[in-house]
Amino acid sequence: MQAYDRDSITIYEAACRKQGNGEQMKTLIIYKSKHGTGEEVAAYLQQKLCADLQEADPALSWEGYERIVCVGSIYAGRLAKQLLACIRANPKELAGKSVGMLLCGMSDAAPEKIITENLGEACYRQLAFSVNIGGRLDFQKLGFLKEKS
Repeated sequence: MQAYDRDSITIYEAACRKQGNGEQMKTLIIYKSKHGTGEEVAAYLQQKLCADLQEADPALSWEGYERIVCVGSIYAGRLAKQLLACIRANPKELAGKSVGMLLCGMSDAAPEKIITENLGEACYRQLAFSVNIGGRLDFQKLGFLKEKS
């Protein structure tokens, strides 16, 4: 099992705390996770940032939030479809907000490459912060591997 990089999460948390005038920004964390790592990271950040947490859904309203944190799993260089749909459905609500993206996956590709290929260069340039925190390989949750009795 390979663990994701908690140091990157701590760096992101510190960056979030330094933004603004020292007051806590109203934060929404949206996530999509297939095997649980993205959800675990999102829940960890929720506690650290005193944020609201929602699973990605195109109908989700981001109104009233100053900061949006997207946590998504990467599979074969692609972000989870539900997270992509959620981000693409809300371009106007993203304008003027502090937006960060934490990518969870075994790929060693730079966040810029993954985000640009999935959401475009304009979306990448809008981000206040992005990082690929790595992933975790849990053989118990992978459907194609079966334990022999």
